[in-house]
Amino acid sequence: MKITYADKRNAVPVVNEQKQVTAENLNMIKNVVNKWIDDVTEIKRMIGAGEISVEELKEVVDYIRTNRSDLANLSVDNIAGLQDILDELIDKSKGITANGVTFLTPLDGMKYFSSGTGAIKITLPNSWTTTMMMLHIDVFNYLDNSSFSLIISGCPHINKYWIRTSVKIIGDNNYNVRFGFDGTKACIYIAELNTQWSYMSCCIHSCNFHYTKYSKRQWLTGWDISLENNQFENVNKTHTNNLPVSR
Repeated sequence: MKITYADKRNAVPVVNEQKQVTAENLNMIKNVVNKWIDDVTEIKRMIGAGEISVEELKEVVDYIRTNRSDLANLSVDNIAGLQDILDELIDKSKGITANGVTFLTPLDGMKYFSSGTGAIKITLPNSWTTTMMMLHIDVFNYLDNSSFSLIISGCPHINKYWIRTSVKIIGDNNYNVRFGFDGTKACIYIAELNTQWSYMSCCIHSCNFHYTKYSKRQWLTGWDISLENNQFENVNKTHTNNLPVSR
């Protein structure tokens, strides 16, 4: 029998949630119990309708008990074909994967700073994936002739260093660009620790990924853009003289 009372509200202010039973506690208990009753009712219906037998249900329960540790360790990456299905479910307007390449615009690859000092630090969603990538980045700065765009490419190799990096800056400022690792994820630094910015915004407007671990799920979100004015961490590639050269 289900619990049928209406959701409760706290009659008096909650002073100590550790010692007081709150209305939220009771409502949560009611929802859990009623969900359990619904599940049991559905199982009874399935058995009565012949959709599943008691023996089959027992087999499922026995399997879960026997393989509890394996089931606990399941992930998207070790279930064959699941990654492909998830990729298909992601709206193609958020990125396209075709012919071994993923092209997308990161959903959180942009940041506005009213002002500040430091190198622009772009932290990738992942660390050493050996994914080959190219990033197109726009930086607006509220000074004449100080906004610019960058085309950055590279591969954060599984051996824990960046390889095959390149940088081109379209603008008037020849900023240095460094490729590093902050102890958790791969990152890219633009400019210097003492660079000053005014009403600055940074936007990663398009990227392409290929070779390995290039699914939309792995690169669509999880980006971070910040200002680093303390130190460059674990830099193994530094690019200078990044303005285009006339030929």
